[in-house]
Amino acid sequence: MSTDSEVIGRSGDEPGAFAVLFDRHAPAIYRYAAQRMGDHRAEDIMSETFLVAFEKPASCRPTCVPRCIRPPR
Repeated sequence: MSTDSEVIGRSGDEPGAFAVLFDRHAPAIYRYAAQRMGDHRAEDIMSETFLVAFEKPASCRPTCVPRCIRPPR
């Protein structure tokens, strides 16, 4: 199993690798967003969280990968 840092590193050359992060973390991010903002907004918040992480992988330092995919506040 690859670490989150390894997946982010590979996703630059292999964008499909990012799906591993989505599969690994989407349920928890969705639950968090739903608890904070309600089910009606959770899907959008989850999607936006991953979009930002995918578009700006350089902002995902290996020591703080969970921060990179943490839902916005």
